[in-house]
Amino acid sequence: MFPVALLLLAAGSCVKGEQLTQPTSVTVQPGQRLTITCQVSYSLGDYFTAWIRQPAGKGLEWIGSRYTGAAYYKDSLKNKFSIDLDTSSKTVTLNGQNVQPEDTAVYYCAIHSALCYWAAFDYWGKGTMVTVSSATPKGPTVFPLMPCGSGTGNMVTLGCLATDFRPSSLTFKWNKNGAGLTDFIQYPPVQKNNFYTGVSQIQVSREDWDAMEAFQCAVTHAEGNQEVTITKPKILYRSPDIKVSAYTGDENEASFLCSARDFSPKDYEIKWLKNEEDITDKLNEIKTTSEGKESENGTLYSAASIITVQTSDVPAKTQFTCLFKGKNDKGDVITNTSVIYNPRGPCVTTECTEADVDIYIEGPTVEEMFLQRAGTINCHVTVNKGLVEKIYWENQYKNEMVGASMSPVGEKKKYSLSLDITYDEWSQGIKRYCVVDHKDSLEPYRVLYERTTEILNELESSMQKEEDNMGNTALTFILLFLITLLFTIGTIAFKVK
Repeated sequence: MFPVALLLLAAGSCVKGEQLTQPTSVTVQPGQRLTITCQVSYSLGDYFTAWIRQPAGKGLEWIGSRYTGAAYYKDSLKNKFSIDLDTSSKTVTLNGQNVQPEDTAVYYCAIHSALCYWAAFDYWGKGTMVTVSSATPKGPTVFPLMPCGSGTGNMVTLGCLATDFRPSSLTFKWNKNGAGLTDFIQYPPVQKNNFYTGVSQIQVSREDWDAMEAFQCAVTHAEGNQEVTITKPKILYRSPDIKVSAYTGDENEASFLCSARDFSPKDYEIKWLKNEEDITDKLNEIKTTSEGKESENGTLYSAASIITVQTSDVPAKTQFTCLFKGKNDKGDVITNTSVIYNPRGPCVTTECTEADVDIYIEGPTVEEMFLQRAGTINCHVTVNKGLVEKIYWENQYKNEMVGASMSPVGEKKKYSLSLDITYDEWSQGIKRYCVVDHKDSLEPYRVLYERTTEILNELESSMQKEEDNMGNTALTFILLFLITLLFTIGTIAFKVK
């Protein structure tokens, strides 16, 4: 018997334009009989017809060949398989006895190029996926796949995902508005936990995609067919709510925050102007964009930009403008909001704006700490504009503390929230944060409380060096909190509309 590789390589030119048709898939229980029929277009007495199989991840295996005058089989398979011919109907049937899971493979019928069983195979059937399994068959669940962004180029790649099906035999077809498409790729199914996943993809013209043409992905499976339609989603256009915050962390630096809430699409650009001059490329800037949240009409995004400038470069009444460039259905659209820098005290001009909230933390008294070994920290919140949704305390790790929160009701303007602190916590400089969630703020307001070093300096002079180190640590944290919008004790958080 010749090896299959030689059969495939042998030259032959006697067979012309013949057809071999076989079923797409067959599922058989272990121990049962396998039957696959191949319909051919030629006389069964003229050529040998062969059956060949290929298990997943393995090479081709010749089973046997037959014509009306003779039959030949692979020695190791001759007791398991037989080939029957029906000359009147031109069918060649492969019969398998007592099939087992290891017999799972794609089975092909093929025609030899001459009347000899070792000749090459000129024409093949498309193959029958045979699955030998006791598992209950299950139809696929189908999902459409499409690009997330606008992309570039003249073509757009679409996909179709079929999951949780068995047996593995499954076919994809693509249509555009009902008309068949042929230039697509179908990948072999992948098995996991006794179920299969299949994927197909196709490239369509961007012109058709942008024109909202409908593309259908049809999935055919023995346990049921599925179809999904893929159309370019309508783009949600929405301008953001923009606010600007200003903060002076120390005498040398000032920071400004521009927050843009609930805009769509995701593409955007933020620029900063100083007295109408673009200074974006000259700044130390930090940007962040949210993952997006689902709304009734589509996905909305939020973004923030924080800049830090030297106060020596910013005279009083300098105007900083946040310029947000987004998109609408007609193209680019620009929204901007400005704030007047006022480094000293409360606003004294009509150009300045009022803070959303004022936050003041009142620490425990020395008498409480040294006589009672415990005290209370009070966070006092004054609401100037809008509504506060929640006030709560966080520990040094910025995790909300149990039983230390309140949810304001109504339109009350002043609130206080207390927190107990022990002497050990206080003397060790444990940090606590008073946090205020404001309805109109992208980020919560967060104010730090930690013991001031002067108190123990006066009473425990031996701790002078440690307290100096604490002061340096506090300064470091002030700079970090500025970046993350966390403010230190004594700082009034304010947000400009």
